[in-house]
Amino acid sequence: MTERSFYLNPNLFFLFEKDAFCLWNYGAHEQFEIEKDLITLLMDISQNKEIDSNNPHLADLLENDVVRTAPYDSKPWGWDQLSRIFHRGTQNVPELQEKRSKQEMIHDFIGFSEGYSQRKETHDNQDVLQKESNSIQLSMVEPNINTLGFVDTLKTRFTSRHFSGEVVSERYFSTVLFYTFGEIHDKWEGIEDTVDLIGVRKSSPSAGGIHSIQAYVTVFNVEGIESGLYLYDQKDHSLGLIHTKVDFETLITLMADQFYMEGLAFGVFMVSDLERVWAKYLHSRAYREIFLDAGHLSQTFQLTATALSLNTWISGYFRDDDLMSYLGISGENKAPLLFVGAGLGERTPLHPDMLEGLKKS
Repeated sequence: MTERSFYLNPNLFFLFEKDAFCLWNYGAHEQFEIEKDLITLLMDISQNKEIDSNNPHLADLLENDVVRTAPYDSKPWGWDQLSRIFHRGTQNVPELQEKRSKQEMIHDFIGFSEGYSQRKETHDNQDVLQKESNSIQLSMVEPNINTLGFVDTLKTRFTSRHFSGEVVSERYFSTVLFYTFGEIHDKWEGIEDTVDLIGVRKSSPSAGGIHSIQAYVTVFNVEGIESGLYLYDQKDHSLGLIHTKVDFETLITLMADQFYMEGLAFGVFMVSDLERVWAKYLHSRAYREIFLDAGHLSQTFQLTATALSLNTWISGYFRDDDLMSYLGISGENKAPLLFVGAGLGERTPLHPDMLEGLKKS
């Protein structure tokens, strides 16, 4: 085999963008528009063909680290290239590489926040929740409701897969939603009233105080509330009806046939409104944060439900396009991330039918 003269950077992909063919070095966060002759040269290098050292494009490729004369240090990657692009492409954000003094950081933060405030106001004006005549005001949460203690709650939390279908009280349902997704704080602790704050504070942390996660609530068996899909309004602790097609046959299909969700009293699809994130963070690194936000909220949901002696189930496994159609959202600007459910039933990690199948295998 002929020894290679040139080696392609492993952090490259190509795409058509703005009527041009672009080469994207996602390791260095650099983009280049490329012409036909350059495409041919890159293909020849990839196929280890003999390259004319006087090729006028070669110097540009070498100078911009698209190719090298020595192999790149590239370790094996266990998943597909799409996951590697996400992994590598969200590292080392260019604007974070230059060290700043404390005063420079404060100056940048204030300017950044002012820009975010303007973009957020524009988005909020476009996304005002219309109060429906059939919206449901949930009951006020009892501050001294009887629950398990903190340590007992941590020890008791358990992913169950066999629910009984029993009705859960509206009081418990309201409590779980409020303490997970509601704005439970009157103001930010430790901040003077003269400071204008634009973030949202809940029981769980969120990158930049954005809280982009919206709660699409499925009600199956909750006392006094009609079965249906609702959108939770965090500001006034209410539900807005989306539609009434909520049944286990439909939801199990959407959840990739995970039949052990049958019998839940209620559940929540956690959906990130990406436009809220884009309003503040302009780099794709922020895509990581929406998963962290969903993780924080899911843990709060499970611990709150567990403290009320409800069993919980969680999954991020679903048929994406079908689910987005069911929720009535676009995958272009919203991302379903997790489903969490609660109800009564047995504390068992395996559904009896699954257990029977394992015994027979």
